[in-house]
Order: sequence, then C-alpha cells, then structure tokens
Amino acid sequence: MLPPKHPRPVKCYLKCRYKCTDTFEETDRIQICEFYWRISNFTLQKQYLLSKIIPIPIKRIKVGIPENKHRKFNYGYHFEKDGVQHRVCKDFFLKTLCISNGPVNEALKHKDQHGNYIGQDKRGCQTPINKISPEAEQRIVEHINSFPRLESHYCRKKSRRQYLDCKLSIAKMYELYKNSLESEGETPCSLFVYKRIFGTKYNLSFFKPKKDLCIICTRYESSGRLENLKEEYDDHIFRKNECQAAKQADKERSINDSTYLVVTADMQSTLQIPVSDVGVLYYTRKLNVQNYTIYTAKPPNDAYCILWNEINGKRGSVEIATAIDWVTQIPSTIKEITIYSDTCAGQNRNQFIAAYLLHLVQRADNNLEVFEQKYLESGHTHMEVDSMHSAIEKEQRHSAVYSMIDWKSIMIRARSKRQRNSAPPYNVHELHHQDMLDVRAINEAFIKNINKDKNGDKVMWLKIKCLRFDRKHPGIIQFRYSHEGPYLELDALSQEDLQIRTRKRNKTTQELNANSDGTNRDVLVTHLKEFTIPRNPIYQWIRDHRLHHKFSDTNADPHNANRGFFFSHIGWLMTVKNEEVIKEGKKIDMSDIENDEIIMFFNRNSTILNLIFCFVIPTLTGILLWKEDWKCAVAWQCFIRFLLVFHGELTVNSLAHIHGYTPYNKKIIPKQNKLVSTITFGEGWHNYHHMFPFDYKAAEFIDMLSFSTSLIKWFEKKGWAYDLKEASPEMVISVVNRLGDGISRTEN
Repeated sequence: MLPPKHPRPVKCYLKCRYKCTDTFEETDRIQICEFYWRISNFTLQKQYLLSKIIPIPIKRIKVGIPENKHRKFNYGYHFEKDGVQHRVCKDFFLKTLCISNGPVNEALKHKDQHGNYIGQDKRGCQTPINKISPEAEQRIVEHINSFPRLESHYCRKKSRRQYLDCKLSIAKMYELYKNSLESEGETPCSLFVYKRIFGTKYNLSFFKPKKDLCIICTRYESSGRLENLKEEYDDHIFRKNECQAAKQADKERSINDSTYLVVTADMQSTLQIPVSDVGVLYYTRKLNVQNYTIYTAKPPNDAYCILWNEINGKRGSVEIATAIDWVTQIPSTIKEITIYSDTCAGQNRNQFIAAYLLHLVQRADNNLEVFEQKYLESGHTHMEVDSMHSAIEKEQRHSAVYSMIDWKSIMIRARSKRQRNSAPPYNVHELHHQDMLDVRAINEAFIKNINKDKNGDKVMWLKIKCLRFDRKHPGIIQFRYSHEGPYLELDALSQEDLQIRTRKRNKTTQELNANSDGTNRDVLVTHLKEFTIPRNPIYQWIRDHRLHHKFSDTNADPHNANRGFFFSHIGWLMTVKNEEVIKEGKKIDMSDIENDEIIMFFNRNSTILNLIFCFVIPTLTGILLWKEDWKCAVAWQCFIRFLLVFHGELTVNSLAHIHGYTPYNKKIIPKQNKLVSTITFGEGWHNYHHMFPFDYKAAEFIDMLSFSTSLIKWFEKKGWAYDLKEASPEMVISVVNRLGDGISRTEN
C-alpha cells in the first residue's frame, strides 16, 4: 500500500516574485493536492494540468542563446482560490501537486491546437527486460513438479506443507534443471528466478517432517507464562518427570533381575529406496520403508531393527503387533517384559494392540508371565532407542541404497565400533506380507468390552499410561492413568463362556498394501516360461535379473550389452562369469525368494521339471492328439521349437539392448524394439521397462503384442495377482520430456 500524496515543502517565499506562499496557505495546498490525486483517470489528470498552464507570448529574447530563437511561448502556472486564478512559480506548482517535470512535459507535448490532451497512457505496456516468458516459467514449474513429494505423517492437520527428498536443495534442483535444458540446447533461467518460483508457487521443504517440540511447553513459553496455562503446564511437567523416573527405575531393576527385561521401542522416520546422488533418481517415485526399532536396557543392550516396505505393510497396529511378536524369540529365562513407547494412538495405544498382548501372554509358545506396555508423556518421548535412528542415518550418509538388502547392510554396520566391543551389531529382520498378524481378527475374537472397567467407569484409552497383562488373569486388561498407584481392571471378555484360546497366531488376510514391483512381475512370468525353455534354475535367473537391473550394461551385468551382440545374446551362458558379477551377485537380497515355497520347489526340481515341460509333454501332445509321427514330433518339439523359443527369448538381452528407439531415456542402452516385442509377446519395450521397472505392463501402452500383460491381467481377475503397479501418465510424460529422444512413443 502506497502512502497518500502530500505537498512537498517549498522555499520560494525568499525570492519568489509571485509571493505564492502569501496567497496559498498550507491547508489550501493540501486541498489542491488531494483534488488532483483523486482524479483516477490518466487523461483527465493531464487535462487538469493543461487547464492550469497558460501559454504566454515571449516579450523579449536574450541575445546569444540559440535555443531561444525557436521558442514562441512561455508558460504561466496557476492555481484557483475563491474563484480567482492566481499565478504561481513552477517550483510551487510542482511541489504542491507532488509531481515532477515529467507529467507536465507529457501534457504539453501531446496537446492539440485547442488545448486538449490527445496522448495515451503507455504505462505497463513495455515488457521489462528481466521478465521471463510464460513458456520458460512453465518449464520451471514442470521441473519442480517432477520431483516426488511426501506429506507430513504427524502434522498434516496443521500444515499443508509437502516434503522433498532431504538430500535435495534448491541449488541442487536448479543444477538438474540447468543440465536438463542445456542438454536440449535451450537457455535456462537464472537461479534467482528459479528460487522465486519455488518460494511463491509452492509450499515445499527439504526436511523430513518432524514434531520434536512439545505443544504444551511451547504454548506456555510463547504465551509469556500466563497464569491460566500454568496449572496445565505443571501437571504436564509432573507427568513427564514421573514417566522418566519410572523408566529409570525399571531399567535398574532389569539390570539386577535376570527374569525381567525392559526395552524401548519406536518407529524410525520413513526410509526410502532408492537413495543416491544420481540425478535421474530424484525424479523417480520412491519405495517407502518402515523400520521398527527395539533397544534392550539389559547388558549387552541387544538392539533389533524390524523393517518392511510399503508393498508388505503400512504403519498401523497390524505391523506394530507383528514387530512386537519378536518377544517370542527371547530366552526362556525372561518371565516379565516392559516396553516403553510413545503415545501414538494409531500404532501403540489402541484396542488392537491390547487384544494382541492379551493373546500373546496366554500363548503356549512362550514363557512370559507378565507383559507391560508403558507410555511416555507426549512431547517428551526421547528414549535410548532413538540413538539407533541417528546411528542408521549417520551410516547411510556414506552409502547409496538401491534395495532392501542395502538398508539391512547399513543397519548391521550402524552400531559404532566402540559399542560393538561390548554389544553385538543390530539384529535386522525383514517382514513380508505373509508375516503380518491379523490383530483385527484377534480383537474381534477376544475383546467384547472396551468401554467399562470393573467399577463401571468409562475407560479413557487416550489417557492410559500403563497396560498390564498377567497370565494368571486371562481376559483381564489391567491399566492405570499414571505410573504410580494401583491398577484398574477391564474384563475384556465379559462373557463367562468365552475362554482365551492359545491357538497359533493367525496371519493377516489383507492384500498387499502397495503395488508389486518389477521383480514380482518377472517372477510371475518366469513361472510360465521357465520350464518351456530349459536354462539356469529359476533362483539363479531371478538373481541375475536383479543384477541386470541394478548394474545394467556394466561389468556387473551378467549379459552386458557393451561386450557385443553375441555375448549379450548367448555368449554369457557359454563363458565364465565376470568377477564383478560374482561379487555383486552375493550381495543381492534373495530372502523373499528363499521364503517362497513354490519358487524353491521349482528350483529344487528344475532338472526333472525341465525335461517334463520342455520335451516330454510337447512331444507327447503331437503324438497323442493329432497322431504325429514320433520322429517328426521329436524333431519339431525337442529341437526346432526349442531353439526358436530359446533364441527368441534371448533377443530381450541382445536386440533390445542394441537396436531400437529410446523415447523414455536416451541416456541408457535398453531400446524399444518392435521385432523383439513381436517375438516375445510384448517383452521388447525395454527402454520403458528399464526406466519404470516397477510397472507390471513392462510397456506404456497395451496392444495386440502384449500377450504377457494380458495374461497377468487375467491372473488378476482370477485372484492370482493383485495390486498391480503402474507408472502414472504424469510421471511418464515428465520423464519423456526431460530424457527422451523426441521420437513418439506410439511409433516404436
């Protein structure tokens, strides 16, 4: 908002022959100025000036001044007072109206012979030199939009801010933007413009959303320690001190009592895959990984990392209960366990966790007598387990992450050498979908009353500080609202005929929480073709395929296309593996395959299954169904058909890495090859597959060649495949615009 215009001070009263200040007082000047500036029309303002400027013929010309020979008029400046026009000096005229010479010169320059202003307002019509075009601004917007974002897990209600990869910065993003445009032969905008658009059009941050500050403490301190908040604050601090004192007392008891164990447990901030400084990875959608950490207070302070990715689980009570099931692996000498955690209602303090712990303490597969779940005061939940999070983050700074096994390796190495002298490395265990416990089914089976305790009072779950489960009291949930005093009791069963059953825990029946990744699709297709094309066992094929995607066309790639067509086609099966292939192959995480009973059955019996499905069944089919001569059947099925299919399948490694188009990423070797797609029923769109390996289609568009994709979709209808992952159109277009070779994706 601009300040109002006021007349500027004048000094013409010292030598002005018109005695302007004697005629017009300060109040008169203010009225004249306000009247002029109330005229909002540009033309009318100029007309007002012309009405107050009267041309006067020249009376005399000074000799020796050439420009005076061309001047025919002088100008007299006037203001009106009491209906009379009074002449004033030019300085008084300009300063009273609070203007410069410019408006006066503009008015005189464009007046006609009748004294009317005929000019036009040209303000705002000139494009500033530093103004960028809408197209250039849109390129910056598209580039910023191409980076995947995360929402806050805890502050979503109070902030709409979204978060970018913590390894990014505006300078790093600008460098990627600059390289992208320069590679296309275009001139990038300046860093200043990039920062301005980033700051004005977006609500983004590079830091992971955290909520370390206590709301009550912050409100009390920022309010100036108001008396009406003091009571709430004092109660809050009392509870905080009580929680910490109780935890310290339990820790000391745990050290001295061999039958008692205290642990602290917490969920680490969301981890991601991949994590790398490679520019193109900043644009890809990350796979979220959750890590539930457990730290024991009893020497040697064993620590556990229980992790899973978003394909196999979320962040709720199902996953937390599955992680807590770790207690079944503790030594049989432990009879009582206490877990300290934060107060997150969705994860730790809810009826599902209570139902599971009630079930856990009664199971026959453990020796627990008592299980306690204790909660710290909200906003003051710092625990020993937090040191694990910082150690893992510190160790990751020196390593790139491309898979779950990379995270597991980082966690194993995370414990410092000083600590490893007295304590073992972190115990790391990965959870899969089939491991998740159906705590909701347990809750429905056991919990019939969650509202009233034995005294008839309402149970306030969000204020509970301690939960206690005793094997001697089946069906009873003991609780209290502080860490001191007697426990209240909740009869969870509330039915005389209902007994706690110590059956084996159920696995969750929910489907996968996220879409399956590229390797899952490859495993599905491999089941179909593995035994019609005898080659390496399925276990080895999956490992080699994961190596191929992780180290594509490098020395660690089993069929490196840079070594020539023959090698990538069949030579790699005829030669000794490169040392890099063997070295990196040992690091590939195959735990999901090793836990799959069907795949391991195929792997163990690959020889006999190859003979049956590749040679015996095809040969007998021709002989028995259409009476084909056995010699002809053997020739066609065991030799001709086998060689055609075998070499056709191998063209994916050779032809699709040498010939074709690169509409999705011209900087990688894999190509879009229509011939290969025809031969392999849709497996030849390799540039797309390597750019979006998680997409089950292995192609952007489904057409008549995509038989394998159609087969998977049919499997989905039958319930054999589910939650299929696809790359979004926005992601594909963004990648094509930045990295593609400019050839239409539909022309491949």
